[in-house]
Amino acid sequence: MVYATALKSGPHGHSGNYLAVAGEYQLLEATRYIAKTMHRHGWTESSEPDTFTEDELTKYYGAIEKIGGTKYYSGTNSRGVSANAERLGWKPKHTNVSRFYEDYVVSETERIGREFTAGK
Repeated sequence: MVYATALKSGPHGHSGNYLAVAGEYQLLEATRYIAKTMHRHGWTESSEPDTFTEDELTKYYGAIEKIGGTKYYSGTNSRGVSANAERLGWKPKHTNVSRFYEDYVVSETERIGREFTAGK
């Protein structure tokens, strides 16, 4: 809806940002759900998230630094506002952040965990 309407009548260029924001969530809270889910399935020893060591940051995110980014970005939060999309008539349907954690974060953690543990 947003894409089609923006092509016809929305602002473009510098003012043509269209974010589909349905609410806010905190990355730390999402990682808590991930850790609990992983622990429940026996994929990790702890049910609480922990931090990456410097060596782990370099191992998993070091390539980002090679292109001018930072390996610390994955631990930050960012915030977006959907003002342009809302002006075009977009209204979010799924705004319950608890459902996001309970349904999406848990189910995606289980799906990815099954992929990584398949055949082991």
